[in-house]
Amino acid sequence: MAHSPNPQGALAPYRILDLTTSPAWLCGRLLADLGATVIKIEPPRGDSCRSEAPFWQDMQDPEKNLRWWFQNRGKQSVTLDLDKESDQILLRQLAEGVDAILESFPVGYLDERDLGFKVLSLINPRLVFTSITPFGQTGPYANHQANDLTLSALSGAMYLTGDNDRAPVRISVPQYEMHGATEGAVNTMMSLYHARRSGRGQQIDVSSQLAAIRTLMNATQFPILEGRDLNRTGVWLEVGPMRWRSVYEAKNGHVAVMLAAGALASSTFSGLVDWARQEVPISEAINRVDWQTIDLPMLMFDPSKSHLLEELSNVLEPFFKLHTKEELYAYALEKRVLLAPVSTVPDIREDEQLQDRDYFKAVDHGDLGLVNYPTTWAKLSRTPLTSSVRAPFIGEHNELVLGDTKESPDTASAQS
Repeated sequence: MAHSPNPQGALAPYRILDLTTSPAWLCGRLLADLGATVIKIEPPRGDSCRSEAPFWQDMQDPEKNLRWWFQNRGKQSVTLDLDKESDQILLRQLAEGVDAILESFPVGYLDERDLGFKVLSLINPRLVFTSITPFGQTGPYANHQANDLTLSALSGAMYLTGDNDRAPVRISVPQYEMHGATEGAVNTMMSLYHARRSGRGQQIDVSSQLAAIRTLMNATQFPILEGRDLNRTGVWLEVGPMRWRSVYEAKNGHVAVMLAAGALASSTFSGLVDWARQEVPISEAINRVDWQTIDLPMLMFDPSKSHLLEELSNVLEPFFKLHTKEELYAYALEKRVLLAPVSTVPDIREDEQLQDRDYFKAVDHGDLGLVNYPTTWAKLSRTPLTSSVRAPFIGEHNELVLGDTKESPDTASAQS
């Protein structure tokens, strides 16, 4: 059996079989980061999603799939044909010696091949079996398939995204499948702890829809607490009769600003108004307000004041366009103003905070050289995360994991 590529990792004693399809790849990646030996089971020609864009330098090669590289980094690859009886026997043999199995096949797929939890738990009573599907193992949607767009819509997240006078929109980069994968990782770790204490494994049933609903935060409580639904408001925030802008256009991008009232935001208001009045016209009504003594209830329930935040937003909108994000952020840090620049992807790559924490690291890809990755998402002082192991080639670890029972494919031996 293979050994952990990170013997210092928090999960180094654990061995995990990863049978997931692409929506749940991230689950095993997180566990591999924490030091577990994660053995990715692929079809003989590799996971079908290896053939989907994007690719390294646009080279359409299953070994150069960027999503595979990122979400399967630190894993090992073994090729098995789960429709072939001899390979089903091999998987059952592997299941005897692992602590967990991760899978995201349609409900019933593994049971039909005698590879589901009921069969494998008889072989290994301590086995943790994590199933990640769009809607879970039960219910009227259990057999439905879904992509990230579907999850965004059916979780309610799409309804809350965008402007209220237009149709809902989705976040451009897939998000909600990854929430399901992350829930799978968290619950797998909890169940591994339980299995270690009790000697009993269990099946984990993760619904990516439910994981996505958790991202709605307090929106699900609005009908109960306020007697109304929370609607999408785009760059605006709405509380009762009040409305104010939270995102503004700057000279070279956008900034987010928290406009509130009272002690929490007094420095924000005074700092922004003091600077803005030097460059743009400000009404007498705004100039007269003592933002340190006014509070949200007063703004909400006094009709003569409920318009002030929206009026201030309209004053600040042309002011922010006069300055860059960097100028505004430097001023905010100096004056304790609740403002932050809205980062683009290039901004993130150059972010000094992320650079200081070594978030981006070079991973050796052999003939391709060093490739920079976003790596360590947490710092564990005694059990550091794995950060330097690339994603595996197709069947690269067949010989290591299966020994003489299965020959390693030519593609693996040629590239390893």
